[in-house]
Amino acid sequence: MKHPKELAYQLALWRAPEVGAATFCKLQRAFPRLADLFNASHRDWEALRLKAPLIEYLSKPNWHGVENDIKWSEGKDCSIIGLNSSHYPRLLKEITSPPPLLFIRGDLQVLNQLQLAIVGSRKPTPWGKQIAGDFAKRLSNLGFCITSGLALGIDGASHQGALLAKKATLAVLGTGIDRIYPRQHQALAHQIAERGALLSLFPTGVPPDHTHFPRRNRLISGMSVGTLVVEATLGSGSLITARHAVNQGREVFAIPGSIASPQSAGCHALIQQGAKCVTKIEDILIELSQYGVASSNEEKLSKDKSKLAENDLIQQIGYEITSIETLITRTGLSFGAIMTKLLSLEMAGRIQSVSGGYIRVK
Repeated sequence: MKHPKELAYQLALWRAPEVGAATFCKLQRAFPRLADLFNASHRDWEALRLKAPLIEYLSKPNWHGVENDIKWSEGKDCSIIGLNSSHYPRLLKEITSPPPLLFIRGDLQVLNQLQLAIVGSRKPTPWGKQIAGDFAKRLSNLGFCITSGLALGIDGASHQGALLAKKATLAVLGTGIDRIYPRQHQALAHQIAERGALLSLFPTGVPPDHTHFPRRNRLISGMSVGTLVVEATLGSGSLITARHAVNQGREVFAIPGSIASPQSAGCHALIQQGAKCVTKIEDILIELSQYGVASSNEEKLSKDKSKLAENDLIQQIGYEITSIETLITRTGLSFGAIMTKLLSLEMAGRIQSVSGGYIRVK
């Protein structure tokens, strides 16, 4: 950790109004000793063309907030790191204007593990939640640290999938590190901090705000080698994460769904725009093969009770309506495994989704 006084001035500047990463770095270059910035005259500040709210703040910094930040950082497994820290995520340093300070609760080693983001709708279908959890669990077993935003729906299911695999997962918050949002995920956040880490670019005490989440999403994609979107409407914040990933030169993956489902419309739009269409784990592994994750490991790690191929599964589907519950009973496969295979068969035109289940087409 930096010298307490130097860190205090950094925290004070990071709390200033209208100060993002670019302005922070600009002022730090102008004043290598940030104490000089806070002790400068109004004339000096005006010469830098600083806006009135920032000038007013520099004359009366929020030292109380800074004290709270430092006090928080003295707690168990609580850290504040800067760009020069060896723990600062290497991939995040590569994006334009990375945040100069990060607040972390949990294991710092997680920050530089191989990360894959899984994001999606806050109001997913049961199928979407199952797929997110299943993919997160299996990808965790293959060596990826699952990164998401702790939101309801797909985010939460992805974190839970990684935890079920007894692997680390990273949650990037849109609030201060000491403010868990949504409240329904208090217990989940505690589990994540115990096994992985919680991370925020916002100081302590910062409440949720709609302007925070696009900034949060930029970090999720920036820390990850790729972003998988499971379900998303056309107006979903998950599409913002995907756009950030494209701009950052990272891979974007999307799982297709029913053309009648609004929750899948965003994924279909991403696929039309060039995102990799994912119907099985190997679709992701092939694109990320340069990171040394072998798809052959997937067979060893799968926990499915049966390894029925698609041709075997289709034999269990009649020309009459066959429910998913019936298929699970007949095959012994998990819900997630069944849905992945059914999706592939539907895309191939061999079955059709109807009310109550599926029917065989050919």
